[in-house]
Amino acid sequence: WATCDVIRFTPNGSMLLAVGEDKVVHNWPTPGGATLGPHSTLSWNTFREQRGSIYALAVSPGGGEYAVGGYGRLSGDVAVIRADTGKVIGAVTAGVPKAPYQSSAAVWALAYNPSGSELAIGTGSGGVWTCPVVAGRPVPEKARAVVRAEAEPTTGSRVLWVGYATGDRLMYATRGGGVY
Repeated sequence: WATCDVIRFTPNGSMLLAVGEDKVVHNWPTPGGATLGPHSTLSWNTFREQRGSIYALAVSPGGGEYAVGGYGRLSGDVAVIRADTGKVIGAVTAGVPKAPYQSSAAVWALAYNPSGSELAIGTGSGGVWTCPVVAGRPVPEKARAVVRAEAEPTTGSRVLWVGYATGDRLMYATRGGGVY
């Protein structure tokens, strides 16, 4: 068995999604409160050992795309998957240019803004990034650091939650107890 790290419902409540260290997105239909039945899985490019583990999941406001991140191909990888086809339609890396394989830079938090036009990314090294989204796809060349990752991250640096408050105000919380 693998650890389940995130559980989310789609915006309309029709699907329950779960991700974790088994490297796939499990999705169950939730018809009218009935007992969950058989489910299907969606996956991103996976690798051996810890690489490919999914620690973060965000569902676009319209429910058509799922963003997943974790300890991907490179540290800081996020893939966007179409809900209806299960195909990866885009990707972005929350930059770790000097240490692309640094495990502390894994993605631990993801959130779409209310309009779905931006994706926020929180990393284990304390970095927070935003990436524009156009027609469901991230625009990686326009991704930018909002909070720079710490040079010597600790476990308290890890960004465990990102989200948007009223007026698209980006907020985040760290494992060390800070809320910003």
